[in-house]
Amino acid sequence: FYEVIITEPWIEVMYISSDARYVLQGAVTDLVTMSNLSTIKINATRKQILENIDENSKIVFKAANEQHIVHVFTDVDCGYCRKFHSKISDYLALGIKVNYLAFPRTGLESDSYNKIVSAWCDEDPNKAITELKLGNKIDTNLCLNNPVEKHYNLGQTIGISGTPSIITKEGRMIPGYVSPEELFELLNG
Repeated sequence: FYEVIITEPWIEVMYISSDARYVLQGAVTDLVTMSNLSTIKINATRKQILENIDENSKIVFKAANEQHIVHVFTDVDCGYCRKFHSKISDYLALGIKVNYLAFPRTGLESDSYNKIVSAWCDEDPNKAITELKLGNKIDTNLCLNNPVEKHYNLGQTIGISGTPSIITKEGRMIPGYVSPEELFELLNG
């Protein structure tokens, strides 16, 4: 069998017999190590994709004593994204660096899209995204060189279906809100 990795329109792993007669899709488990080989390959592919994102296209909240790095696909109108951001100082205090990537859940023709683009285009994106997540308004600024559409499409490719979606340095996806303490434990585990 040959392992085949498809990355468009989303990451998928399948196995094809050498005579191209049989295709296996879904979880393939190594019964000795009890490892899901498909998940391992998907995580490695996610990791590689995220490593290729330009650091300047992210809104980064740096931890003083960095121990872990996560990428968080976020939407400024998402309640759980707002809850996550309300605890940003706690994540940072635990040594978790947060790299935000834009994922306007309602699509690229939405009010959420315009808001998140305005945050990325602001002269102080960290402050702008914080204001939006507090429910405040910021000036509309739809600059042409923003990465929001690219982030959104990338999110769909790697399997993002809701926000917040946290991706670890190893490429593992943690969907939904996770408290700072829980995330710290998951990253150390």
